[in-house]
Amino acid sequence: MSRRARATIALLAIAACARTPAAPTSAAAPAPVVWRDENRNLVTDVVFGDDVVYALTQDRRLRAWTGDAQPVRTLSLAPVFALAADGSVAATKTKDGEDSDRLDLWALPALTRVRTRSFKHGIDMVLAVSPAAAYLRLNFHNHGHRDDGAVMAMPPPLFSDAFWNFAADTVIENRSYPCDPPGVLPGMFMFSGDARRFACTDGWDVEWIDLPSDDRARPDLAADWRPPPATPTNELNFTGTKPRGRGAPPPHSVLSLRLRPDGRDVYVTYRRDEVEGGGWRLERWTPGKAGDPGQLTRLAATNTAAFTKVLAISGDGSLAVLGSWREPLVVRRAPRYEAQPLAAEAATAAAVSSDGQRIASGHLDGTLRLWDARTGRLIATAGP
Repeated sequence: MSRRARATIALLAIAACARTPAAPTSAAAPAPVVWRDENRNLVTDVVFGDDVVYALTQDRRLRAWTGDAQPVRTLSLAPVFALAADGSVAATKTKDGEDSDRLDLWALPALTRVRTRSFKHGIDMVLAVSPAAAYLRLNFHNHGHRDDGAVMAMPPPLFSDAFWNFAADTVIENRSYPCDPPGVLPGMFMFSGDARRFACTDGWDVEWIDLPSDDRARPDLAADWRPPPATPTNELNFTGTKPRGRGAPPPHSVLSLRLRPDGRDVYVTYRRDEVEGGGWRLERWTPGKAGDPGQLTRLAATNTAAFTKVLAISGDGSLAVLGSWREPLVVRRAPRYEAQPLAAEAATAAAVSSDGQRIASGHLDGTLRLWDARTGRLIATAGP
């Protein structure tokens, strides 16, 4: 089975699990909300701004909440495709001609447009945004025909990933596709706070890029889960299949990543299917330089194939917020990173305030919650 086919099956499995109600895994956590396709209130991203919690919903509405008894406001930007992790800007995409799209950057909370640029062949996705740059998936300008009209023997890809640098107003296209997942899910692309560093995953590997120098690194994830190299042979083994070697698809899949605000560490969760032996891990990766893969530190692990994602990391890395569509919302604290459940149904997004004192969480039904990060106490709740 091809690597892409395995990934597609894995993503479908995740979606299937998300649509299946599960029994509570902790007495402190109520039963998770069942996914419904028509649930447009689902929160896909949560960030802290200046005394405001911003939440992006599945139908691309941007909501603002002051974290108290005041109702949540829906802002007049639409459709919003991405939020900066520091809550400073939001990105909207609109048609700008027959084939072209325009990307606008809006300062929050003022809702003033600070950047705008048209892309001739259209924008497929806005994958990440920061106050200094945006990471986009652009429609490729040539879908299989040469300038003279002849059909190419091997058509080019349909999309081209690109970094738009706001200060220089330049677009640098990256056609090596270092982070080209079979299906784009939240938590696969992220800028550091100063937009100098970027991290992404294609579902198997993780890549870290220092954007000014273009220095890149990849960790050696799940090295002990990979099978040993196959002995060259034309014979089938006792299972009736050829031995798996280094060319075989990896047994693990990356669920999520979070780049620490300073960009120095990447926090990753990944899993292995039960048929491969099972397992789930949360690891901190400190990238190296000049080709050095850096250092991996195991923070938490289970022997079963959980779907838990890392939803948020505090500025100093001492607190991680984890959860998934069907699993409890938990916090893990240094140095032991043991799970402390929060009294809420499954969460789809979370953020830690810049001072590390508060946690905001978003949920399947559009509910927002504010927590005391030190005690885990629920401070306030706002409906969709």
